[in-house]
Amino acid sequence: MHKIFRVLILLALTLPTFAQQGGRIGIISGVANTSMVNADDTKADDRVLKLLPTFGFSSGIELSYNWRYFGVGAQLMKSQAGQRYNYYGQTQETRLNYIKPTFLIHFNSNPKNPVRFNGYFGAAYGILNSYKEISQITNPVTRAITYSTIQNKEYTMQDTGFIAGTLSDGIYYKSDASVVAALGADFKWSNSWLFGIHARMDMGMEKLENYDKLKQKYTVGATTYTYDYEHWKYRPSKFDYQPTYNGVRATSTNMSMGIYVSIKYILMSKEVREYERYGY
Repeated sequence: MHKIFRVLILLALTLPTFAQQGGRIGIISGVANTSMVNADDTKADDRVLKLLPTFGFSSGIELSYNWRYFGVGAQLMKSQAGQRYNYYGQTQETRLNYIKPTFLIHFNSNPKNPVRFNGYFGAAYGILNSYKEISQITNPVTRAITYSTIQNKEYTMQDTGFIAGTLSDGIYYKSDASVVAALGADFKWSNSWLFGIHARMDMGMEKLENYDKLKQKYTVGATTYTYDYEHWKYRPSKFDYQPTYNGVRATSTNMSMGIYVSIKYILMSKEVREYERYGY
């Protein structure tokens, strides 16, 4: 640990000696193929549970300070995650919405060139802003449809009747740490503006599902009922509830891969502007 601190101090003392390119501020937006990676769901028979292509949008602001070939920066984004499924021929869906502060290290080719190949890597801390679990299941014998939705701590179910209630906590954890990496290029519009396009991957490092025992409360007529509730128990795969199944569900994590575009304004000193313009 002491060696790491020494390296950081040495790096901090060395940074001013590199040619500075100034700060950058901009907006970023993208679309990604998102998935909830779970070993039990992946190995389930496709006739029971099939994972469908799922897309989520992200947008936000980014800041960075750059030297000649590298820099440090941060992003604050609203990010969609989740997964769509086919369960016995019926579509189910999980939607997860995060506020995602991200801290990054940037690297790039010669900043004098009109096209600057670059990338970044770092860590993000997703804060779950809201989620929705949507399930529609048709009984193969009676053909009755059970439609249920869990949104944050609110629970509704439509079967032979309608039930609405609350859960004592969410069925997903409130945070999701992830690692981030991207490769792409910035295109120089002018001495002050850059347009960027990058292929990016976000890989979650924390389990998503809350396995804790919760309390479920709902009212039928004038009577209120309260039960212990364990959403993820008795499930060999996500929507396949089997009371006789005693296995422990595998951990789920987020993953997304997509294309992101950005527009950045370069905040430069007079000396850096002259370098950008004349190359010396």
